[in-house]
Amino acid sequence: MLLEWFTIKNSTDLIGKLWGKLTRGRKKYAEELETMNTIMYQDPLEVARYYVEPECQDYNPADYESEIHLVTKRPIMEIINEFFKKEKSHPGDNQLFVLSDAGMGKTALLTMIKLAYLTDFWPKQTDCVLKKLGEKTLEELEGLTSRSQTVLLLDSLDEDSAAYGRVSERLQEILKTTKHFKKVLITCRTQYFPKGGDDAFKRPDLVDISGFSCPVKYLSFFDDHKVYAYLSKRFPKKFGLFRNNEKIEEAQKVIQKMGYLRCRPMILSYIDTLMKSPLIGEKESDYYIYDALVESWFKREQSKRDVSPEELMNASIILATVMNMRGVRSIREKDLDHLIEQIVQVKPIKKIDIKGRSLINRNSQGDWRFSHFSIQEFCVARLLLEDKFVFKPSKPIRMSNLMLQWMAELNKAPNFAELLDFKDAQIENIKIKNSVGMEFVAIPSGTFMMSSPKDEKGRFDDRETQHEVTLTKGFLMQTTPVTQAQWQAIMDDNPSHFKNYGDACPVENVSWDDVQQFIQRLNEREEQAIYRLPTEAEWEHACRAGSQTVYYYGNDAGQLSQYAWHDKNSDKHTHPAGQLKPNSWGLYDMHGNVFEWCSDWYDDYPSESVTDPQGPLIGRLRVMRGGSWYGYDTSRYCRSANRLFGPHDSRFRYVGLRLVRSLPFAL
Repeated sequence: MLLEWFTIKNSTDLIGKLWGKLTRGRKKYAEELETMNTIMYQDPLEVARYYVEPECQDYNPADYESEIHLVTKRPIMEIINEFFKKEKSHPGDNQLFVLSDAGMGKTALLTMIKLAYLTDFWPKQTDCVLKKLGEKTLEELEGLTSRSQTVLLLDSLDEDSAAYGRVSERLQEILKTTKHFKKVLITCRTQYFPKGGDDAFKRPDLVDISGFSCPVKYLSFFDDHKVYAYLSKRFPKKFGLFRNNEKIEEAQKVIQKMGYLRCRPMILSYIDTLMKSPLIGEKESDYYIYDALVESWFKREQSKRDVSPEELMNASIILATVMNMRGVRSIREKDLDHLIEQIVQVKPIKKIDIKGRSLINRNSQGDWRFSHFSIQEFCVARLLLEDKFVFKPSKPIRMSNLMLQWMAELNKAPNFAELLDFKDAQIENIKIKNSVGMEFVAIPSGTFMMSSPKDEKGRFDDRETQHEVTLTKGFLMQTTPVTQAQWQAIMDDNPSHFKNYGDACPVENVSWDDVQQFIQRLNEREEQAIYRLPTEAEWEHACRAGSQTVYYYGNDAGQLSQYAWHDKNSDKHTHPAGQLKPNSWGLYDMHGNVFEWCSDWYDDYPSESVTDPQGPLIGRLRVMRGGSWYGYDTSRYCRSANRLFGPHDSRFRYVGLRLVRSLPFAL
C-alpha cells in the first residue's frame, strides 16, 4: 500500500500551512529548529517564511542560452511526493539526486521537507534524518536503526570534504551505504556531479552510477512570476491591506540589471542589501553582483560597529582563504582566536553583528561560517583577482567551478597562480557568454595524437602524418560556428549565401582576411584582445575531446547524421548552429555544417612530437578544418583528422569560422 505523504491538496497550500504551524509552535520545535540551523547553515524559520517552491526538469537548465526554454517543468514537491510513494524495484530507484547551480535552493528544499516532517505533514511510522555531507557522515549513518523506515536527506555533495579530488568514488560510497534506507535525497551542484552512464533506455531523468540506476532532477531557474512571488513575501502588504508596491517596484528595477542572477533564490534573498548598492549594472560578470552584495553588507555593518568596510573585507578574505586551504566550511571559536593571534587583520570578524541576513554567521556551538558557500568562494576569488591583496597563502588553494568562471569572465591573470589546485574543478563545465551572445566552453590543456593512423579509412596519406602534440595552455572555444546574426552584430552586414535559412545558421562566404577584420572589431567592442582563430592543433584537440576514433563519437559513419549536417542530410544548405549532438566537451557542428578557418598556414605535418604548434611562419594557403553541408564524400571529409586549405582572400559558401578566447592563466 502506498503511503500518503504531503496530504495537503497542493504544495503551495503545504508551504502556507507549514509556516503557520511553525510560527504557532515555535517553542515546541525550538530544539529541532536550532539543530537544523546548525546542520544547514541557515535559519529554517526564515527559509519557511520566504520560501517559493521551485520547479524542476529533466535537463540541466544551464545547457540552454535562455532561462525561458521549451522544456517540461513541474513543481519539485510534486515530484518528491511521487518519489516517496514509489515502491523500490531496482538498485538506485530509492536514491534521488537534486542538482542545480549555486544558490538555486537545494538546501532550502531539504529544509522544507524536514520541516514538513517536524510539523506532522508526514506518515507517523516514517522517520526523517537531515545531514550535511562531510567526513563523518557515513560513519554516523551506520549507527542509525530502522533504515527501511527512514527518509534520508543528504545535502551538498559538492561541499563534502571527503569528496575532494574523488567525487566519483565518494558518490559510490554514499550510494552503497544508503541503499537500504526507505528513500534518499542527495543534493549537489551540477558542475561537480560526476558524469554517470546513460540509462539503458536513454531516459534523461535517470543516471547509472556503478550499477545504481538513480532518478535525477534539475531545479529550474525562477521565472518572472516566481521572482514576483518572492518579492511579495519579502515586501508584504502594509497594515495587512495593501501590497507594498513601492518597495517591489524599487526591487524590480535592481533585478532588471541583474540579468541571469535574478533567477537564483539565494541572490534574491539579499535583494534588500543589493537595493542599496550603486554597483549593480556596471559590469556583466556575476562576480560584480557578489561584489555589490558584499560591499553593501559591509557598509551596513560599518554603521553599527566601529570598523571600516575595507577592514571587514580584508578579514573576510583571509578567513575564507584559510578555510579553503583547510577544506572546511566552518571554524571553531578557539581556532578563530588562534588565527587572529597569527594574523591580526582577521580580528574585525569578531565585530560582526550576527543576524539572519548576515553574510557571516555562527551556529549553536559558536562555530563561524559564511552564510553560503558561494560567498566564501567570492572572498577567495577576490584575493586572486584584485590588484591589492592583504594576505599571502601558504598552501594550495582549491579552485571551484564558480571561481574559475569568474577568472575566465574577467580575463585576468590570478595572483598566486603557482598555488592554484584545479583537481576539484570540472573544467569542461566552465561556460562564458560575450556581449553578442557567443558562448564559449573551457578546453583543457593536454597531449594527444594529432591526425590519423595509417589504417584509418578515408585518410589522405600525403597530408595526415600522425604525430604527438602537447598543448600547455587551456583555452575557451566557441560552442558553435559564428552565426550570421553574430557576424551582423559586429560587421553590420551579412555576406552569407544562405541568408534565407535564418540568421542562426553559420555565417559563410567569408575569407580568412574578412575573419581577421571581424576579430579586430570584436576585440575593440569587448575592449580586450582576447578573441582569435584556433590553431589547427587546438581545433583538433577540441574536436576529439579525448577520443582517437575517426569521429569524436566513434568510427561508424552511419551515425554521423546525429552529429553533423553533411552531404547526406543537409539538403545542400547550412542549418541553424547547435541543433545536433555535441561532443563530450560541449562543442557542436565540429563534423559538419561549414568548414572552419584556422590561424595556420598550410604545410606538411612534422613526424616528431611538438609542443604548442602555431603552423609555418609563412605560406600561400590557410588551413580549414571540420566538415560541411557540401557534397564531399562523408567518410573522408567529416573526419576529426581531415584538413583542407584555401587562399586567404577567397570566399566559399561552405566555409565559416569558430573563435577561441584566450585565457590569462594555465588551465
